[in-house]
Amino acid sequence: MEQYFSHKSNTHNNPKILELRIRHGMSGYGVYFYLLEKLVEGNNCSLDYQSLAYEIHVEVELLKSVIEDFGLFTISEDGKSFSSIELKEQYEQKDSIRKKRAEAGRAGGLAKAQNKKKETVANAKETVANAKETVANAKETVANAKETVA
Repeated sequence: MEQYFSHKSNTHNNPKILELRIRHGMSGYGVYFYLLEKLVEGNNCSLDYQSLAYEIHVEVELLKSVIEDFGLFTISEDGKSFSSIELKEQYEQKDSIRKKRAEAGRAGGLAKAQNKKKETVANAKETVANAKETVANAKETVANAKETVA
């Protein structure tokens, strides 16, 4: 299944990316986005620089610099894997929005249920009032019938 991540149209102006482009040109920029795509896919995010450089067809030094020198990625405490600060922020924002929407949905559902309950109570009161009126009309009819018979 294809997955998507947000690519801001002004990423090239981000100071960290600008520094990356100054030092490594578009090759560094391309490596950066390749790594983001790889992380989004959930593929191997290990710091096996040799294998990863071979896979991307770039020099190990370039790959290592993109991952370590610009503050774009974080390296795990054990030094065996890396992750993206940008993707982490995007996922946190998406999760926050998802939670807010879920809360709003629950609140809306609760309000709807309460309104339905109020409507049901109002309908029941109206039914009782109608029944009382019907009984009163029936009593009046019986009284009129008794009067007619007498």
